[in-house]
Amino acid sequence: MRILFSIVVPVYNRRSLVITTINSILAQSYQNFELIIVDDGSNDNTGDAIKETYRDQPMIRYHYIQNSERGAARNYGIRQAKGDYIVIFDSDDLMHTDYLFAIEEKLNSLKGTQINFIATKYQLREDSGKILSGGTVRFKEGFYDYKCLLQGNCFGCMYAIKRDNPKLKLFLEDRKYATLEDWIFILENLRNDNLYLIDKVSISVSHNDTRSTADNKKVIVVRNLATQWILENVQLNEQEKKELIAWSHYYCAIHHYLDNNKAASYSETLKAIKKGGVKVKFLFMFFKSIIGRKLVSIFRS
Repeated sequence: MRILFSIVVPVYNRRSLVITTINSILAQSYQNFELIIVDDGSNDNTGDAIKETYRDQPMIRYHYIQNSERGAARNYGIRQAKGDYIVIFDSDDLMHTDYLFAIEEKLNSLKGTQINFIATKYQLREDSGKILSGGTVRFKEGFYDYKCLLQGNCFGCMYAIKRDNPKLKLFLEDRKYATLEDWIFILENLRNDNLYLIDKVSISVSHNDTRSTADNKKVIVVRNLATQWILENVQLNEQEKKELIAWSHYYCAIHHYLDNNKAASYSETLKAIKKGGVKVKFLFMFFKSIIGRKLVSIFRS
């Protein structure tokens, strides 16, 4: 069975990065796909670079829209898609040559099983070239639902979505949820569905200080907003709510710590322990928040 993929890549002012990403997509061993570039109002000539570089590539469809943030850009791309499955991909990540083949092969082996969401594992790639393990490394191959997302977004925004799914809920387009709209999206959709995870690393995610998660203060605000949205809009039992809240406090504690705010990190860690109980990660964060990032760095050196 030949599967047509629609790869949706939103981009904003990443002229120097998106060409490398596009090249990694075009190098796929499985070539039955279309590439939809959604330029989210770039003002650095990103569009000119794409159109000039790929003017002879009929599989690439370029769309320019007024700046609306990633959620709206992704939704726009989803609406343009013609494929059986839609792959959401970021404009600074790299797709390994066997990514589409791995998904197509798995879908064919699971023929007869309803698969609305499917993903491979990913690794983190620093600017130095150092490779780190991604959030999915600890999971075995198989089906997963919303429960594995209560602690945070282990899947990122790297999965293929079945286009013919009347129950699909699109990304939030409100800017105040930007950077965590992908967490809300996948958790909300998996509340009554499953994602199949393939035990194969086939994506390299850019991991550097220029990513949207580098602004610690902003990340904390958005995490709290996203947590509140999930509590109000996704049906969870009381234990699941406690887990969600506890790990959000822990997440905020980490970012306060990275921002050298010892008091706030300490306070958030205590809230995490109070809500979620004594856990190794919480205790480790508790002691780090007392010592502070600067002293930890001194000890490590």
